[in-house]
Amino acid sequence: MLKISGRKEKELLLGTVDDPEIVPDKANIIITHNDGKADKLLGVVHVKASIAERRTGDVPMSKALIQAGYLSVFWTMDAKSFPSTRPVNRGEFGEADGKISDKRRDFEEHGYYSACFSYNANTLPTVDESAAARIFVCNFKDPNDRFAQFLLDAREQRRHC
Repeated sequence: MLKISGRKEKELLLGTVDDPEIVPDKANIIITHNDGKADKLLGVVHVKASIAERRTGDVPMSKALIQAGYLSVFWTMDAKSFPSTRPVNRGEFGEADGKISDKRRDFEEHGYYSACFSYNANTLPTVDESAAARIFVCNFKDPNDRFAQFLLDAREQRRHC
């Protein structure tokens, strides 16, 4: 279901969406599902080590994919560390003095992506069920984590459309 695709495959799959904002090179991973006949586009995954890493450059494509009914998932290590004798990767999705960061707003308020999956235990997950898009915290211990379940749920919804 997840494929690290070459340029030709990305162009073929993303070419199904008629929007100039869809730039195949911006898709890190193509998500497909098989309808019994062929692989069909389910969406893309934007893979970033940190939240700041070209996040806003992917927003036009993400919005176009979501508008067309596809997934646009943000997958990150939420890496934000500072030099120290004991460095800690604190991430960027925390709240400072009760203030919500613009990076968090991009997901929870603006819904620029379908969801965000962080593999940093210091990331604060979304608690508001009504958020435009949620931030989930995962780890590598469970192959059937929230990320995998999210993709399976989306595939099931697509089958019933």
